[in-house]
Amino acid sequence: MPKINVSAKVIYDISSGMYRSPANALKELISNAFDADAKNVVIRTNRPLYKTITYYDNGEGMSAIDFQWAMSHIGGSRKREGETKPFTKKGRPIIGKIGIGILAIAQICKSFTVISSQKGAKTKFEAIVDLKDFEAPEVYKLVLGDKDIPIGNYTLTEYKEDVDAQYTKFILQEIKEDFKSDLEDERENFIDYSRHDKGQQTIFPSTDSRDFRAFINWLQKIDIRQLKDYWRLLWELALFSPLEYFDDGPVLHQKILTKKKKELSSYDFTVDVDGFILKKPILLPVDKDIITKDIDYGIYLIDSEKAGIDPGEIKFTGYIYNQRKQIKNTELQGILIRIKNVAIGKYDKSYLNCPISLGPVASFNSGEIYISDGLEAALNIDRNSFKESNRHYKILQKYVYELMSKIYRDTRKRSEDRIARKKEDKLKEERKKIQNSLKLLSESYPIRFKTVKYVSSENPETPIKGEDNAITIFTKHRIFETRGVDKIILEKILILLQAYKSDEPESDAKYYKTLMDYLKK
Repeated sequence: MPKINVSAKVIYDISSGMYRSPANALKELISNAFDADAKNVVIRTNRPLYKTITYYDNGEGMSAIDFQWAMSHIGGSRKREGETKPFTKKGRPIIGKIGIGILAIAQICKSFTVISSQKGAKTKFEAIVDLKDFEAPEVYKLVLGDKDIPIGNYTLTEYKEDVDAQYTKFILQEIKEDFKSDLEDERENFIDYSRHDKGQQTIFPSTDSRDFRAFINWLQKIDIRQLKDYWRLLWELALFSPLEYFDDGPVLHQKILTKKKKELSSYDFTVDVDGFILKKPILLPVDKDIITKDIDYGIYLIDSEKAGIDPGEIKFTGYIYNQRKQIKNTELQGILIRIKNVAIGKYDKSYLNCPISLGPVASFNSGEIYISDGLEAALNIDRNSFKESNRHYKILQKYVYELMSKIYRDTRKRSEDRIARKKEDKLKEERKKIQNSLKLLSESYPIRFKTVKYVSSENPETPIKGEDNAITIFTKHRIFETRGVDKIILEKILILLQAYKSDEPESDAKYYKTLMDYLKK
């Protein structure tokens, strides 16, 4: 029977488009380290030349047999085949299940060396891998039939090693020019902006873990899109990886995600990039004038079980932070989906293609949703997007739509309340000025009325009355509800006119009726 074949170039095109940024490619190595129960990941980019990039983790490591199996089964991870439990020995949820980590490395370099050792073994192995075949023109002409498509070759050697040693080290060589040029592009821009006024010392020493917080604090002043690729690499790696938050993150002065923060801390997992100890770079609010909860901003906690969603289908928690104006850093606008604590793509400004017309409110929100069970089957091979027809995705989508509808209504209500409060505050301030002016006038002129009182009694006959030494304004009189009339100006006019009127109630009523007729016209 004739077979349907696929060109190897299709495989190349698919795999080369899987990782949309340097951080997305390196994220795969970090996820593998997390799955290997590593405590520390250390990455050195060797900037500014980027001739080699080194990666090290102190996880369980690989044996030579493990490596050989991986090289012959790209896309056939043992994790995916169910040969492992859902959790590591340390209790971490297993992240990787696709087995395409080498394709991530292939986006960065043309060759690499991997050295690894497992605790209890007396040897380590060193493999030198050449990936030039991955881009060779003749490979494009091959078709997928019964045979595998070669994408490179390697040589492997074993050496003696300390029996207690466990680690994995990658040395990425022949860094691709497009990757290198992206990182080099105006790379000093950030440092120039962060120098002290006196001298050339930067505010970021190379090894202090507080440096990354200083970097994030600096980012509060600019749009993340302005970052050059090296600094964006730091920010994205911190955002994507299963790392801790800052103690006061993700929302300043608010204790949210307490359970999740404790969980992330219990993993005892750190990533060091060129001396920067990364943490989730989310600190809201960014704007200094966003201060008061429930007035300037609101927080919507997410819990699928509390929403009545069957935990046997999909289980998730999280939050959406909403403020009264656009979030300054546009890269934080939207919602970020995390599966097993790892970000899937970037913040989604469409809110899973929400059909509600959110208008400007779409840019007022920043949220994270942690998927603890379900949705993995919806992941596309790039681990950056979803199959939208998946049942679990549809359940999540419906939840997000309903929540965003509520957030939209609440945002409008808070806006209306703020406007009403501002008007009331302005009214109080103006009335205070009137009171002070009347008092000053009474000291220089023989004015009968020295104070103003405001009364909110129902259905008053007249809007204002002079009695003894005081003028009383009835704030609920219908004259103050006349459309298009400034309430405070009208009060001033009435107070001024009160001095020239008679004290006869019938005359007053006739006078104010005439005034209302005039205002309506």
